[in-house]
Amino acid sequence: MPFLRSIRQYAPDPARPPRRWVLVLYDQLRPPHPLLTGLAADTGVLYIETSAKPARRAYHAKKLVLLLSAMRHDADARGRAGHPVRYHVSEAWYDEALQEIRDRHGIARVEMLAPAEAEVREPIAALPWVVQHPNSLFLTDAAFYRRVFPRPGGRRLETFYRAARKATGLGARRRVVELRRGEPEAVEGHATRAADAVVGARCDHP
Repeated sequence: MPFLRSIRQYAPDPARPPRRWVLVLYDQLRPPHPLLTGLAADTGVLYIETSAKPARRAYHAKKLVLLLSAMRHDADARGRAGHPVRYHVSEAWYDEALQEIRDRHGIARVEMLAPAEAEVREPIAALPWVVQHPNSLFLTDAAFYRRVFPRPGGRRLETFYRAARKATGLGARRRVVELRRGEPEAVEGHATRAADAVVGARCDHP
């Protein structure tokens, strides 16, 4: 594949490896990423493209294309900015894919922002050599989510985003696409600055 060949040009120089490695997940593709500060050459960036996630549940094909395209473009942009990049393709879940990276490249320690999804966050938390930092990309917290959905069941993304827009004062012009049959369900319930793009909506920030 052309991308997988071209991204290798940003592999770290064995004579000058980066001082640290940061894993950037598909929903954390923020240009001013809080862990990617300082001299670019000192911080390597890891990406995981895994078939395990779409295999676990049905996703709209167009959503997958957009997410993979965004992640690949981000990896290329980080490489052009001077960061060493490792882009790992796997059939395993994220914790196992990280172990594959560690075994293949001898990476002793990985840092990352805590994943939004518990199914990703909790298995990775069992890896003692991975440090999860508090995720500062959220506009809301868990307490806000519980106020919006005080009881289980019937959780809709549109309900959550409507409450989040009202609470944060962000004006939005939104076009929510149908990701599955009917309106998408809110499963984890945090609004991030990139969340509208992830669920296929347009959001204009002031």
